[in-house]
Amino acid sequence: MMNGGNMMGGGFGMFGWFIPVIIIAIILFLVVYFVRNIQNKNQSSTSSNARAILEERYVKGEISEEEYHRKLNNLQK
Repeated sequence: MMNGGNMMGGGFGMFGWFIPVIIIAIILFLVVYFVRNIQNKNQSSTSSNARAILEERYVKGEISEEEYHRKLNNLQK
């Protein structure tokens, strides 16, 4: 005896597997997106801190102008 005439189960017939796969893919995409976003913010703040320290050392006279520009150029790479 068939259950309501639906032999494949679920309401989507042959494509009943498609919706859960799409939902899982969206969840994975969102997780990867947010993890990368957090990593980029951390790298940005680290770079800002390094630049601030470099500027402070230059202002205090601990490094020369040439060394300041060389190190600043390295930070921007």
